[in-house]
Amino acid sequence: MFIIGGLYAGDAVHSYGAGRWVVVISIYLYTVIFSISWAVAVKIYAAEIQPQRTRASATSLAHGSNWITNFLVALVTPTLLANTSYGAYFLFGSCTFATAIVCWFFMPETRGRTLAEIQQALHASRSSGVDTPAKALWRRLRRAPTITVTGP
Repeated sequence: MFIIGGLYAGDAVHSYGAGRWVVVISIYLYTVIFSISWAVAVKIYAAEIQPQRTRASATSLAHGSNWITNFLVALVTPTLLANTSYGAYFLFGSCTFATAIVCWFFMPETRGRTLAEIQQALHASRSSGVDTPAKALWRRLRRAPTITVTGP
């Protein structure tokens, strides 16, 4: 998304030349990668980490939020592209980057684990004894020195 936005912002996409092919290939790559990863990962992850008693509610919330997000993207994209040729790409690239950061810090890896192991890991991460990446980041941020600027 950032590559496409940069090409449009730099006016490197014309009716001829390599810029338009980079945009086409980038859109296809994004679509394929999104379709095999994030498009289905939310649905699977929401159902996988939930205990039996909350699984149906969590899965329906995940499906509903995914549908609403896709609807908003489809609703906003034409307006953004009508006003600027590159704004939509930078917006969606930034959203993707923010989502990756949230996933890195707050979504534990569940591959190869049973449901009981996942529940135990989630329960243990809530206790004070286990250090998760999010807890470590929060601890570092709290200990960061405060910079004060004094002026004339």
